[in-house]
Parts: sequence; structure tokens; C-alpha cells
Amino acid sequence: MSNWTKSLLLAVLLVLLLGACQPAPAQPAPASLAIMNGALWDGSQLIADGVVILRGNRIEAAGPAGTTPIPADARIVDAGGGTILPGLIDGHVHNAAEPEIRRKFLEAGVTSVCDTGAGAVQLRQYQNPQEGLPAARAYFAGPFLSAPGGYPADTDDSARLGVGTPEEARQAVQQLAAGGADFIKVALDDGRSDEPLPVLSTEVLQAVTEQAHRLGLTGRAHVLDVRYLDAALDAGVDAIEHIPAPELSRQVFELWMQRDLPLPLPRAYLDELQRLAGRQIPLTPTIEVLERRTCNAVARSEKERTACVRVYIEALRQYRLLGGLIALGSDYGSAGMAAGLPWREMEFMQQAGWSNAQILTAATSNAARACGQAGEIGSLQPGYLADLIIVDGNPLEDLTALQRVLTVVLNGQIVIGD
Repeated sequence: MSNWTKSLLLAVLLVLLLGACQPAPAQPAPASLAIMNGALWDGSQLIADGVVILRGNRIEAAGPAGTTPIPADARIVDAGGGTILPGLIDGHVHNAAEPEIRRKFLEAGVTSVCDTGAGAVQLRQYQNPQEGLPAARAYFAGPFLSAPGGYPADTDDSARLGVGTPEEARQAVQQLAAGGADFIKVALDDGRSDEPLPVLSTEVLQAVTEQAHRLGLTGRAHVLDVRYLDAALDAGVDAIEHIPAPELSRQVFELWMQRDLPLPLPRAYLDELQRLAGRQIPLTPTIEVLERRTCNAVARSEKERTACVRVYIEALRQYRLLGGLIALGSDYGSAGMAAGLPWREMEFMQQAGWSNAQILTAATSNAARACGQAGEIGSLQPGYLADLIIVDGNPLEDLTALQRVLTVVLNGQIVIGD
């Protein structure tokens, strides 16, 4: 090989080496989206004339139109005088893995759903999502943890993991986390029948929540009976599913049917609600499902059924007066609930005296917190995922504005509307 050839090869090699050492060319930043000409509720305050700037799948800025700079590359989206607010969250559903189901939620302005208990088939669908029609994003727990042979007795076994010892509990949580679970759900329920089902022991429940927290996951507890609320709170769970019932009996219903004004709830029951409120963790009431399941099972007439619902509404009212937090959840997948905006659940919240602002917070940041997604969804703060909706009207004044969705933005992309 000649010296010239050697020099050429050396030069080529040097160029290749130098090129390899150079930093890769910077990728152009994704184009931004500027949504303007509308009121803005960012999750905490209403701005009469607001702007939201999206870049990629994240929120870059949100604030008053006069002080929020519009990037030169921004595509302008006209809100048409409507209200811009975070995408709504249904914090309690079941078996919503199919994209067609989650599309119905999305069309109603619900950009995220949280599945609080799914069987093997649904779990595989969550773990391996299909590309296609845009649908509400999903967070899931997988099967929920219960005592061996415990609640729910009438479900697919794959939707429940029986854990009988603290070590089994820790292993189950580890298994769920490895499978992609976004939070952990436990069931504290004896079935409320003449033959009570086994319930998780205090030691096992403690092991579940400690392991979940060790792995950075939220722990949620299904509690229908106030007797098990203390155990959940002692174990340090992060959210309660369903508002626990006070005594529900025909004698109680008879008393409620005799008067229009609410009856005082038992002092011991209010003490339990006060302890829950003091913890400042989200409670997802699901009164509509309790109406369909518990009240329909206990009541023997329409008047008794109405009295039963009034008891639950009064419990939710007292919880509000005690300063508690609520999250929105429909319990879709139970009792024939339809996919979409859980409007009747919102109406129950209104009847219990919760303000429109509190209900919106329940449907956004509080639901995000219950699902273990605080800081990711439920607000229009910089850095959050770019999920938002535009509605016709101001839901802080008229909550029915939520039924008039004009535009839905999911992950920074307009998926419904212009």
C-alpha cells in the first residue's frame, strides 16, 4: 500500500472519528399551539381573557392574554369566547380498556379515566394499547387486592388477588407495579350479608400501603361500610372509594320519609367522617352507583329508595361542612353505568352543597391525585400534560356548560373540534 493511500485512509478515518465525536444536530422544537379568545380556568382561578400555550404534549404557559407572549411559530386556536379548562378526569371506572369505550368519554370532555379494578383480559389491553381512534388516556390498578376468598365474591377471579400475609401483600404490589399499575386498590368489604366475607387484616393492609408508597404508587381503598374506614386511614391509604354509609334500614327510611328536612346523622358516624376530612385525602363518593346498587337492594319502595339517596346526600353534605376533599368518579362498568360525563354524580354533589368550583376541582386536580397523577394531569400549569377542553359557557356559573364541549385537546393534539 502506497504512502498516499495510507494517508488517504488515515484522513478518512480521522474525519469519521471527528464526526462521531460531534454532538448530534439539535432537533427542532415541536411547533406550539396557542389557544386564545376565551376565559381560562387553569384549575385554581378564572382569567376572563386567557391564553394557553402548548408545545409538544406539554403545557408551556397559561395566563392572561395581555401578559402571556405568543410564540412566533404558534398555530392560533380560537376558543370562540368559551371557557378553556383542564380535561376532565373520571377517577373511578372498571373495564374501560376498549378504545371505543374511552372514545365516548373523550367526546364528553373526559380526557383521562382511572380503572380501579380490571380482570386479565382488560389488563392485557391496558398494557398493550392499540393505535387508532383517539380515546381518553387510561391509568389502571389491575386486579385489586383482597383477603383470600374475599370481596368481590361475584367477579372474575383475575380481577382480584387474594393476599393473606404481609409478604404475599408486598409481592402482589411488586407484581402489579412490574405490570405497569399506576396505583394500587384494596377492598375492605365483608359483603354486608349474613355470611360475611373475609377482609384484609391490619398487618396485611399496612404492608400493601407501605410497599405501594415504597414504589411511588398511590394506595386506594374500597370502603362501603364505615366500620372499615379506621383501618384504611390507620394504614395510610391515599384515597377512599365510595362514601361509607351510615345505618341504612327500613326504620331509618321511615323516619326520613316523615319529614322534608334532613335528619341528624349519628355522632359516631360524623366522627368517622371528620377523621377522613382531617386527612385531606380524596373521597370519590359514587352516589349514583350506590343509588343503583345499595339503595335498590335495601329499599322496598320508591319512597324508601329516595330516602336512602337522601341519607347519602346528607352524608356528603356533612363531609363538605367538615372540610373534606372529593374526587369525581362514575364507577363505570358497575350497575349499567354509561361511558361519558358522570353528570348525575355531579348533580348529587350540587345537592349536597358543593360549589361549581369545588366540583370542577373534584373532576380535575383531586381526581388526578386519587389516580396518583398529581403534577401530570388535572391542571393547566406549565409542565403538565396538554389535555384540555373548551366548553360553551362558564361552568363556574352554570355547570351545564360541561355538557357543551366544543373542542378537546389530548396530549397536545386537537382530537375533537376545530
